[in-house]
Amino acid sequence: MASHLRRQRRRPRGYAGYRCRRGVERIVEVAAPLAHSPRNFFARFVARRRPCVLRSFAYFADLGIVSSHVGDPAGFCGALRRIAGDAMVRVEVRCLQGPRPFGLGRERRVRLKRFLDRATRRARRAEPCEWYLTTQDLDEDEEGRPSLAAMPSAALLTHGGCPLRPPVLPTLIPANFNLWIGAAADLDSSGLHHDFHDNLLVLVCGAKRLRLWDPSRTRDLRPAGGAPRRVFPNGRIVYASRPRVRQDGRDRDADEASRIARCLDEADDDDDIDRLLDRALDIETTTTTTKTKTSARERMGPPDNFARLPTTTAARTLPRLRAVDLRPGDAIFIPAGWWHDVQSRGGLHAAFNYWFHPPDTPSFSRPYASNFWHADFQTRLKDDPLLCYLVVDVYCILLPLLLVVAVFVVLGHEAPGSWHGAVEEEKTAARDPTNATSIVGSFEQLLVVRIPFLGWRDARHSSTLALTSSTLKCRLASSVRRWVVVVSNTGS
Repeated sequence: MASHLRRQRRRPRGYAGYRCRRGVERIVEVAAPLAHSPRNFFARFVARRRPCVLRSFAYFADLGIVSSHVGDPAGFCGALRRIAGDAMVRVEVRCLQGPRPFGLGRERRVRLKRFLDRATRRARRAEPCEWYLTTQDLDEDEEGRPSLAAMPSAALLTHGGCPLRPPVLPTLIPANFNLWIGAAADLDSSGLHHDFHDNLLVLVCGAKRLRLWDPSRTRDLRPAGGAPRRVFPNGRIVYASRPRVRQDGRDRDADEASRIARCLDEADDDDDIDRLLDRALDIETTTTTTKTKTSARERMGPPDNFARLPTTTAARTLPRLRAVDLRPGDAIFIPAGWWHDVQSRGGLHAAFNYWFHPPDTPSFSRPYASNFWHADFQTRLKDDPLLCYLVVDVYCILLPLLLVVAVFVVLGHEAPGSWHGAVEEEKTAARDPTNATSIVGSFEQLLVVRIPFLGWRDARHSSTLALTSSTLKCRLASSVRRWVVVVSNTGS
């Protein structure tokens, strides 16, 4: 009995991460994000559940279109139009009355290119846009597993060159990707809220100001979902509408459902199969009932994770982190459960964010105590059509061969009958960045015209994995230079 009580005293109750002890504390700013190894970054911020700002992150990290168009709203919107302009997206409709313009559940669906045209036009006139691009509805597979991204975020991953995992967080499992775009004349507030996942927000253009409160202040902020059932040590907040949630975000019956699926694959006896199917039906019924109650509640008012306490009152009475201003290219890491208010300004503003399942261990190599998310992600690598083109590194497998073929094509165009003469010209091209870039153009044409199977499965998207993006062009140019030297030396 005494040992049981000692274990109970040692077990953390409530939030166990970093807390704001004084009235207003300064947030940590990392000047050169990639100078820190991912392991050190995890130990310093992720494991301690401490927010931080990563200055000029998009310049140091290769984020494809996001890095190519930092501080360029016209170029970024133009790139989005090319890769996903016809996609239907969900936008929030601005509320003209009240302190909070968005986050009240008023929504509609429009084509992305129409939204971008309107937001750009409003920003040019220094007027606020009545629409705001926010999170999108996710499709589910036959097992009820939601996809990682919907348009237009999916287009940024498949055609825009954004990596599936950013370089500073290589071991966390991604849960979702989102794109946020709006236009503000003065200051637009997102409303004081928290996320259920670890958040890495990258600002593409415009400006944002954030104020943050730690999860221990949840009851003081009076969430719309009511008093929380529990605040886990890693900051994950559980409400009555979703009570069957564990610390890393998985459902309480997730492990049991995975075990049943494995047993069904191996079962031969009819009685065992019937017993497993009955158990699976019980789990599905419980989950469906919870989802139905949650949907009904969300239609009646703001989401559970929004605060009823006014932001001005919270800023005046509760300890918090000092307001921080993000510039284009900056990123901010916000652990799950940290309350934050985001104010956007500067005309058209756009941001891209990663949501990760919140880790429940301090281990960099094994951030999750359960193997559920890792196994789920491995399954996605095989079955998710989005990840089929992201994780299987086509370039690592086919790029060397295709580059050699491209060099032969270029040499054949220039001097069909003189290999050694072409070699001498290509030796010069290897030292000339202008010529190397022209070789990249020929390589792009080769991929698009002669090798169509590299394109995405949806025929409506014909840009072939964003081969025209400036970031990938630079990458291909350097690869072409190296391969030209190799082939030239071999020919000599």
